[in-house]
Amino acid sequence: MSADTSEKKNSTFDLPRMGTPESWKKILDLRTPRGIVLNAFIILFYAYHVAYPLDVWTKHIRLGPDRFVILSIILSLVIVFLFVPRKHRASRERIPWYDFLFMAAAVAGCGYMFINNGIMAEGTPITRSGMVFGVVSLLVLMEGIRRTMGWSVVGVIAVFFIYALTCSHWPGILWSRKFYFDEVLSTVYLYDSGMFGHIAALWAKIVVLFMVFAGLVMVSGAGRVVMQLALSVVGHLKGGPAKVAVIGSGGLGSIGPTGPANVALTGSVTIPMMKSAGYSPAMAGAVESVSSSAGSLTPPVMGALTFFIAEWLELPYYKVIMGAVLPAFLYYATLIAMVDFHARRNNVPVLDRSHFPSFWTSLKRGGHYLLPIGLFVFLLLGPKWSIQSAVLYSSVMMIVVGQFGQREDRLRPERILVGLQRGMHVLVQMAPIFAGLGVIMGSLEITGMPVRFAGMVTSLAHGNMVLLLALTAIVSYILGCGMPMIACYFILAIIAAPSLIEAGVMPLAAHWFVIWAALVHYFTPPVMPMAIIGAAIAGGSLWRTSFYAIQLAIAMVIVPWVFVFNPCLMLQGTHGILETGMTLIVTLIGLIALAGGVQGYFIDRAGPVQRVALVISGAGIISWLYNPFLGVIGGGLLVLIFFWQGGHILLRNRLRGFNSGRKALS
Repeated sequence: MSADTSEKKNSTFDLPRMGTPESWKKILDLRTPRGIVLNAFIILFYAYHVAYPLDVWTKHIRLGPDRFVILSIILSLVIVFLFVPRKHRASRERIPWYDFLFMAAAVAGCGYMFINNGIMAEGTPITRSGMVFGVVSLLVLMEGIRRTMGWSVVGVIAVFFIYALTCSHWPGILWSRKFYFDEVLSTVYLYDSGMFGHIAALWAKIVVLFMVFAGLVMVSGAGRVVMQLALSVVGHLKGGPAKVAVIGSGGLGSIGPTGPANVALTGSVTIPMMKSAGYSPAMAGAVESVSSSAGSLTPPVMGALTFFIAEWLELPYYKVIMGAVLPAFLYYATLIAMVDFHARRNNVPVLDRSHFPSFWTSLKRGGHYLLPIGLFVFLLLGPKWSIQSAVLYSSVMMIVVGQFGQREDRLRPERILVGLQRGMHVLVQMAPIFAGLGVIMGSLEITGMPVRFAGMVTSLAHGNMVLLLALTAIVSYILGCGMPMIACYFILAIIAAPSLIEAGVMPLAAHWFVIWAALVHYFTPPVMPMAIIGAAIAGGSLWRTSFYAIQLAIAMVIVPWVFVFNPCLMLQGTHGILETGMTLIVTLIGLIALAGGVQGYFIDRAGPVQRVALVISGAGIISWLYNPFLGVIGGGLLVLIFFWQGGHILLRNRLRGFNSGRKALS
């Protein structure tokens, strides 16, 4: 088969090329004056943030870090009202008069703080005019959050603000002294714990820059290379299409879009491929949902979440990455075992290798798109550059390498602009929530509720670590439902993680634990956004898709418990290679046994009794590291099942040989 024919045959498995979001195409049309103005505004928005790590604002213009952040929030809110309509799916062909009023109110409300930014450091009491501008800012912010995140997130922020006003009427740990309206407003509007404080600074100094890089990755050939390499490595194996979804979606989720966006992008390729190989629509949607769920947990880039953990815990970036390597490996290894056992139990046919691209051909044609990602990781882990500098240099390299390769993937100026538009589309959805998180954090700080909450959870556990982890996981899951992952992290970091740290859990392990627990809401009722998108693409039952996803992603519930009890898996401190390796191997064996029990296959099909035995065996083996007696029982059961199924296979093969011999003689 010629190379051209092969490429045509394999084009079925190409990722769709990402362009300007459909809802933005008309308003960003460069053939219209409005499109030119709006595109210029997007470019100026990025240029303003790129200038910060180059010290343009601090050294030459003396803008100052606080004013830089406040102006960033002003520009972000203006962009929200420019691009996001009042009603979902409403036309944006023209900007209504009231959105200009919202923009003016955002400029006025935040502009007051821009002029009087010294108040943040001095803690000066709020004036009457400050209260007016503060209320205006809060109302505008809530409208921006409503448009981008919906009423549920507005409700969450409003509850925290109202709680700070009414905490003297609440019982138990929720009680605090009475705070007047001007005190609460000062905390969430004027001071550095509020809407222009630390979290907004992370937005202005890190997130915007990261989305420059992420936008270029999305429109370059990087995503296609990851998927093509996954196809070439595992596409021809048993359960190959599902394994491609696991590896491709996990890899792409780490370097590009995460969460629902990843399901929508990679699912458009992997789900039809799985269905054509014999997977049911519900199973195909479930595999893609759980594969895309852990992009934020998968090194090396992990979206932007890693940067926030590093900033919050004041840890070097490389330590946060190292802490995520082995847990992510355990999750995806278990997922591979799940789809492999499912394929073997259900006799899913193996696709011919000629249907898939060559590894070396794919690497040769598009491997250069992975170089900027490698540079990004190297700059952070090697010379330990700042995140801002690493993002800038990697973005420049992406533009340079994007001039080579296939014609349709080259990053010409118009394609770079599309990348900036894609990044802005994500930023618009995130912009208001970062200021909104400041309202939550300010409300919590003034009442002191997180400290009391951590003490309550610790006292309820009565020193029982298992109970403490269970309570923390439940709280993390509830708070995570319906919230964007980054917003969810900050809430959990201040409410849920401290109780674990107080009980002696390593801070990094505590923060990763609450994140893993919160991510389970991606595919479980009532919210389950990943399952909804996966089921929609596959055309399967939503509830069946969620049910299969819960089975497949059981490691997302178990792995965080393992690394809390075995911090050597976080690759921190002085744990030896032998201890770490033994812990990893034992945990992996236990998880594979669990996968066999869930899917009904180990080395052969498993009946009901064997499935139960495999589940008990897996749980016991994982528990061996902190309860040797359970480990011995689990290991013994696994050996018994191995010989039981192995003996059955030998007997079956002998009977087949005997019957074949009888037929030959007759």
